[in-house]
Parts: sequence; C-alpha cells; structure tokens
Amino acid sequence: MAIYRFKVAFEEDDEIYRLIDIKSSQTFRHFNEAIHSAFGFDNIKPCTFFISNDNWRKVREISGEAIATSKMAGAIDDPHQKLLYYYDDANWVFQIELVKIVLSELPGATYPRLEKSVGIAPVQYKKNLIVADPDEDEEFDEEEEPEDDNKAYQHVEGIDDEDELEGEEGDEEEQGEEMDDADEVAEGDDD
Repeated sequence: MAIYRFKVAFEEDDEIYRLIDIKSSQTFRHFNEAIHSAFGFDNIKPCTFFISNDNWRKVREISGEAIATSKMAGAIDDPHQKLLYYYDDANWVFQIELVKIVLSELPGATYPRLEKSVGIAPVQYKKNLIVADPDEDEEFDEEEEPEDDNKAYQHVEGIDDEDELEGEEGDEEEQGEEMDDADEVAEGDDD
C-alpha cells in the first residue's frame, strides 16, 4: 500500500507548512483531520478540497459526504498532484502538493501522521483578536478632555468652598477683617 507525503502550506505564506503522510486507502476525512491537527485548528467549520492542475486551477471538487467516502488514491493522477483546501468558508486556503510516494509503511506508525512542521501557524480565529483602532483612541481622548475640565472646575469650586468654611470656622479676627473690607466696598458704592 502506498503512502503519500503531502506538503500543506498556507496560500498566503508558503513558508509555514506541514508535511503529512497518509495512506492511499484513507479518505479525505482522514486528511482533513490530519491538517487540522497539524496546524492546531478546530474541525468544526465547513471545508472543501479541490483537485487542481499544475497552475492551481480547480478541476474537481470534493466536499460534503464525498470527503468521508473519497479515498486519497482516487484523487491522485499526477506524481506531483496539487490540491486546494478551503476551510471555514474560504477564510483559510491551503495549497497542497504531493511531494513523495513511499511504497511501504513505517513499522508501528499510525497514519495519517505529521512528518515535519515548519513555521508557526497563525491563530485560527482572527476575529477574536482585539486590536486597538487609533481613531477610537483619539475620540476617547477627546471625550476625556471635558471630563478633566469639569474635574478641574469642581476642584476650584472645592477650594473656594473650603476657604468659605475656613472663614466661618476660622478665628474671629479674619472674619472681622473680611466684614470691614465688605463694608468699605459698600460705602464706596454709595458715594
């Protein structure tokens, strides 16, 4: 029984890839699970495989129930067969290429198996990442300014209130001086 070694790489970054060995008698469901395991993705979103030509143009689709029943050997027409793999409604696109056919299994190996892992896979759910929007930060700062002004105003009022309280509770000489000043101003207004 033949063992296929596929290079599975992100379409956007082919320097992040996995080499996956799978038996020719195994199905695309097995391959699908191996891809998810190799990249650390969950396996809950819809997926589709496309048999492709040398230029990565789609020739035949394998999706739905066909993934569970189609054997890998049925898709291999070329010793360098290419496939496209769309996962999560094409949020993730992988380019898959057959790089080697081995005619015998490794003793005691379980297939499919990860042969080699290169590069760190990106986080599956990009939407969950929180990224600060610079425009939002500016708006936030603008909204904060009036609050700061109000606090400063309240602080000034607080000082005035404290001065009045000190005047009421302070010693009687200060209160008397304030009263005399007020009387002089009032008398000057009458003139």
